[in-house]
Amino acid sequence: MVAVVAAAVALVACGGSDAEPATTTAPAMPPASSPDLASTTVVPDTTGDTGDTGGGPAPGGFATTFDPDVAPGASALMAGYGVVLAVLAASTWWLGRTYGWRPSAPAVAGCLLAVVADWLIATFWIFGDGYPTIEHVNWIIYYASLALIGRLPFVVADGVEG
Repeated sequence: MVAVVAAAVALVACGGSDAEPATTTAPAMPPASSPDLASTTVVPDTTGDTGDTGGGPAPGGFATTFDPDVAPGASALMAGYGVVLAVLAASTWWLGRTYGWRPSAPAVAGCLLAVVADWLIATFWIFGDGYPTIEHVNWIIYYASLALIGRLPFVVADGVEG
């Protein structure tokens, strides 16, 4: 699922926006060997524009991860996927209450680890610059979550705790 969202984000971000990309250009400087270097005057920027477009990971995961450089369609897809993950995290409460906390603990932990894995991808890969380091960390968490979620059919088959 993360791969589908990442592909959609890449597709929309590359060509899905009609807005002009933000560019910052520095004034031309003479080469270091130029005799004019000593006469070059540096004028401070008084406009307050630092050239930073606000990119990079924002703390707080899906709810606060917003990058104005990302196309609106991609941001909408990520917001929708954030809602899906919030429902998954909330459903773990229902799972524990319905089937008992002790028998459903592995499946609950797996669901929560899946949310953490997707949060890492969104925060440090899609909206950040943590690739490839975060990719390796994510695989460990992601496969651990799959192994734990694999216990869910057994929890359901054993039935509701009475």
